[in-house]
Amino acid sequence: MYEYCLEIMEIPAKLFRQKPKAKELDQLLDLINKKAEEGWDLVCNTFMAADGVTSATQTFVCTFKRVKE
Repeated sequence: MYEYCLEIMEIPAKLFRQKPKAKELDQLLDLINKKAEEGWDLVCNTFMAADGVTSATQTFVCTFKRVKE
């Protein structure tokens, strides 16, 4: 059996910028490495870009799993 963990990381978006920069990707890697130290494995991640009109944030959603004790 596994247990799952969902992590959401929001990043302020700049108008009309639709992809993450290196600094933001480093933040994501830091999150993945931190969870790995806690025994979690990354299952999948999704990037949702801001549309510049209705959303002011870009969002990474990461799903992690580990063996349930």
